[in-house]
Amino acid sequence: PNQFENVILKTEPRAVNVPLALNDICLYVHTGGTTAVPKICIVSHRQMVWNSFDILATGIVGTFRNVLITFPFFHIGGWNTFTPLFHAGLTSVLLREFNPGLILELIHEGRVENFGAVEAMLQFLIAHPKFAETDFSKVKAITTAAAPCSKSVMQVFLDKGIPISQTYGMTEAGPSNFAYIARSESLEELLTHSASIGASMFHCDAKIVDQESGLEVGPGQVGVLCMRSPHNFDGYLHDPARTEKVINLEGWVYTGDLAVRDQDGLVCIKGRADNMFISGGENVSPEEIEQALMKHPDVAGAICAGVPDPKWGQAPVALVVFHAGKKVEEAELQSFCREHLAGYKVPKQIRLVAELPLTGAGKLNRHAVVAMFS
Repeated sequence: PNQFENVILKTEPRAVNVPLALNDICLYVHTGGTTAVPKICIVSHRQMVWNSFDILATGIVGTFRNVLITFPFFHIGGWNTFTPLFHAGLTSVLLREFNPGLILELIHEGRVENFGAVEAMLQFLIAHPKFAETDFSKVKAITTAAAPCSKSVMQVFLDKGIPISQTYGMTEAGPSNFAYIARSESLEELLTHSASIGASMFHCDAKIVDQESGLEVGPGQVGVLCMRSPHNFDGYLHDPARTEKVINLEGWVYTGDLAVRDQDGLVCIKGRADNMFISGGENVSPEEIEQALMKHPDVAGAICAGVPDPKWGQAPVALVVFHAGKKVEEAELQSFCREHLAGYKVPKQIRLVAELPLTGAGKLNRHAVVAMFS
């Protein structure tokens, strides 16, 4: 037995009767820290219960008996996965830490039928020496979160017969609000919707509003995604001023994510409103630059940010990771970008790194990029 089990074995059993109400505090959870220092969210039992209902209602968990939880429990991701599994009476497979080799062993032994991961975790699995020889026949589905899964990674698992569903949410409003469920779609359709977060969950209202006016925009127009549901958070701990900026009196949570809705009602995240920077008087989206870099067949991952520049005020720079055995010179990548971007959006510097800097929640860490180039 491990230390935790030893404590249980040495303790006399006794009835525990703690009265609880839905609006009682369940957790204090740190956000992913995408934009700054992580904030502490007040999460109620109501939020967790309603979120569990919505996740189960989407069918994303399915009837899989053994589900591996790779997301950390120091963020909402771990709890967000565990709670609906517990609710449905399914088995959660837990690890002390993210260990690609151990995960591949569990998969090879047939002990995992479904698991969730951020794309960086899938990249680590693909790069592991055991990946090619691992038997994935028992794995029926994978769900990604935190950021869209690239087509190249999705293709690797589709080749093994494993569809990848995508979810979207945030600690303040969910933590799960949208899902694109991969069911019987064709390979082409799945890849076409690789950047889509799908439709909002059953009890989640969503709208996309203009950044300046706050008015709702139509299909095909980019705006800020706002959400309202019974699983909204109860505010930031000891920070009412910041809470008021994020959630209004009508219960709408301002996500800060730029999004667009297509004619079918599916939503695609275009980036963070606060990731935008100004170069030579022009607004630049780092996500647009990353998408251009990812179109190069030898690029496995990319991250971009704006750094201080004496001439332009701010200038785009990028870090890239190449596929194994591949390498492209900076000038060639810049030339490639010019085919897909306006000149002022082409990164002034591009550096090769072994892995992209990530936050604890597995999201791209642009602050680290700025620090590296500064």
